[in-house]
Amino acid sequence: MNPFRMTGMIALVLAAANLATPLASAADSKPGTTFSESVAVRTPNENIVGTTSGTDLSPETARADQQLLDKVMKGLLADKDMDGAKVRVNVEKGAVTLDGSAKDKAQADHVRSLAQSAAGGASVTSNLQAQG
Repeated sequence: MNPFRMTGMIALVLAAANLATPLASAADSKPGTTFSESVAVRTPNENIVGTTSGTDLSPETARADQQLLDKVMKGLLADKDMDGAKVRVNVEKGAVTLDGSAKDKAQADHVRSLAQSAAGGASVTSNLQAQG
């Protein structure tokens, strides 16, 4: 196995383990507050950052957004064709937005497809720019 992929997978496990604490704080938040959480995984070959954000989110919506972000991030990180991608994933009120760059149009389309598959019917907007 590629040692860089293993590093990314280790980072994913550590990031996933850290998601439990933000979920608890999101569940305790009161409507009317702004909520934002981030998780980032960077290896020499990929840079994938995920955030959830929103204002006036119910605890249930904040929790659902975090769970959706977790699914999309896991899908992207598990894929072997993500090398060279620099992707920012944002989830707000059940909608996924992808920003950043991909090494070419094929990778940009692939990232969008992975996110759509992981999102399971949630809205996915891709603003990824192809570099090649």
